[in-house]
Amino acid sequence: MTTMETKTYDLDYVVAQTHACSTRWIKHKLNAGLIPGRKAGRHWYMTESDIAALVEYMGQSTRSRTAIAAVPDIPAESPSRTGLTERARRNLHRQSA
Repeated sequence: MTTMETKTYDLDYVVAQTHACSTRWIKHKLNAGLIPGRKAGRHWYMTESDIAALVEYMGQSTRSRTAIAAVPDIPAESPSRTGLTERARRNLHRQSA
């Protein structure tokens, strides 16, 4: 038989215990569904197991949390002699006329 967790803590307590950046950072992660928590009205609360999941999440490296996007090999346009793009050159010509 498992016991149900009933003790919840507000985010100020969680920040003090876990040394997280801020309550705003935790709210962002909670709203994104990256860490567990409970919302009552407009306020978020966390149980001991939720806090443990937050600590585990904070312990992960950034590289393992986010996928690294591959940068496509697209050749850049060759710059003009003036250093202006074609559009900027047209706008400059239009303004001087």
